[in-house]
Amino acid sequence: MARAIKQFRVFDNSGNLIMEGTAKECSERIGICDSTFRDCAERSKRGGYGKYRIVQVSEDAEKEISKDVVGLIKQWDDFVTPIREKYGVPVYRGKEKKDDKI
Repeated sequence: MARAIKQFRVFDNSGNLIMEGTAKECSERIGICDSTFRDCAERSKRGGYGKYRIVQVSEDAEKEISKDVVGLIKQWDDFVTPIREKYGVPVYRGKEKKDDKI
């Protein structure tokens, strides 16, 4: 599975860009640990920040599912479909309402 790495920009109180990079790269550059960096990034999202303002510049990427996993999911669905049909169990996919049946 592939997953994009989040990218951040770190600004000082004057609004000057200090650095852009991953959480690990930025935290090393400004001399704080990764967990403190992530806490500062969360605070910055809510509008509060101290010495640095940290802005996430890349969106969270959805995890890609490998072809092997897709095949296993299909096998599982093929196996349980007769059981669902026999007992009238509804199938929910994605963000559907719980009242919708497929």
